Amino acid sequence: MTTKAYTGAGSSLQTSPDGVTYTPIAQVKMIKPSGAKLKTGDITNLSSPTTSGGVVVDEFIPTTMDPGTYDLTGITDPGNSTYFNLMTLQETATLEYFKLVLPDTSNFKFQGYLTDFTPADIDVSKPIEFTAKIKVSGPSTFTQAGTGLTVQE
Repeated sequence: MTTKAYTGAGSSLQTSPDGVTYTPIAQVKMIKPSGAKLKTGDITNLSSPTTSGGVVVDEFIPTTMDPGTYDLTGITDPGNSTYFNLMTLQETATLEYFKLVLPDTSNFKFQGYLTDFTPADIDVSKPIEFTAKIKVSGPSTFTQAGTGLTVQE
């Protein structure tokens, strides 16, 4: 089987106030999801199993899922409306719909809050960049391109 791989070119992160009509965030150059993390509760007790040496083995149950965050870096364009929208989302603490579209059009949809926004990292030898962090709230949905298969996390 031939290995199939993609670069990030052609990917986009999009926002939507209603989860229907999405607008790409302009000039994003890096999108880094933290990934979801399953939290657990310790249920180890006096009846828990032991090793052959008699040491009690910890037992756990799943409790909650932290859906994680998305870190963004982009080229600052103060005249672009999507840049202004990022500032507004943070200032108004709005729960927004987001869609991460991969180059093959597979996508992740989720809702979240823009928790961090740095409008301009200025260095005379580099383009001015913004950074942002989205805290995912609730489940994410992944839809595979071409098949329509959907998985909710």
